[in-house]
Amino acid sequence: MTRSVLAATLMATATIANLASAAEPKTLTLEKQEIHDKALGATAATILKPKGWNLESKVTWTPHLIHQVNFVVTVSHPTSGERFQTIPLASFVYIDNFPMRPNTFDTVYSGLWCEPKSPVEFTKLALKKSTTATKNAKIIDTTDLPDVAKQYGKLAATPVNEATKIRIRYDEEGTTYDEDLYVAFGYSTMDTGYGGKMTIFAPIIHTFSLRAKKGELDKATPRMLAIAHSFQTTQDLEVARMKGVSAAMNRHYDALAAIDKVSKQISANNDSMIAMIRSERETRWASEDRASRKFSEYIRGVEGYSDGKNVYTVPSGYSNVWSDSNGTVILSNESGYDPNQTENGSWKMLKTVK
Repeated sequence: MTRSVLAATLMATATIANLASAAEPKTLTLEKQEIHDKALGATAATILKPKGWNLESKVTWTPHLIHQVNFVVTVSHPTSGERFQTIPLASFVYIDNFPMRPNTFDTVYSGLWCEPKSPVEFTKLALKKSTTATKNAKIIDTTDLPDVAKQYGKLAATPVNEATKIRIRYDEEGTTYDEDLYVAFGYSTMDTGYGGKMTIFAPIIHTFSLRAKKGELDKATPRMLAIAHSFQTTQDLEVARMKGVSAAMNRHYDALAAIDKVSKQISANNDSMIAMIRSERETRWASEDRASRKFSEYIRGVEGYSDGKNVYTVPSGYSNVWSDSNGTVILSNESGYDPNQTENGSWKMLKTVK
């Protein structure tokens, strides 16, 4: 069973209509790529990318309590503008009677200071602060995903959860693009004990986006979902990450001790914070085949295939799917196609997941 950091790409499939695949190539090869982390000195994650597409990746470590490690991963077509991209994670903290008043996104208690916001409100704020072409983006559509919020909220153990697909449109180098942002937050509030409240909100899934030229995004989405579903962290990365969580919690309690009024009650009511740490880990380690079964009624434009051990989510419309021992996947509609006759290595035909 796979352990997908991006199990929540099911958010995207929850909103895709039945999409035509007639224009898809007869054969599509998805190549397995390793993402190396210099700090770890080892492979931190793997991902599948369509043959001929470009991969850029960066791994960063943060002092945040919930999200210790972030991947900035971009898989893009060299000419069409189609792009899958992960968006860095962060946890956000707000205390209404805090003795100081930090600036938005200042680091406080191993999180970033920000008043609680819905996914749409937060996206508007983030776009204003953007330094890329998206700073001039307009939100042209939003789709609430209550069932997704409910399902992943259970994993997150957070009392309030919101999930939204947000479509933006912007111009970059003379081309107009549509981009879908998939954002889901879990919110937890605790009483400080002195007439105030502390709210923590953070992604309950790994935030990501899919981009294509104006008018082409819906058709391109299943192909890019295959990339998103394939993202997996390694055991080396997870071990290092858990060590980082332990160190961050120690820093967190040291910081609380410096503000006695607030720290006593928060320390006594930190179950919510601990639950958020646990939930993010559980969401990341949830097997993709299990998650797919839970959301099978929403899946449109993608299908699950298995080799008996791993589950691959790939664009629908292909008559057969093959994989080799290295994790590369080939989809084909060619009659009688057998990669064992044309490709190097040993290939096994995959079966659909029911």
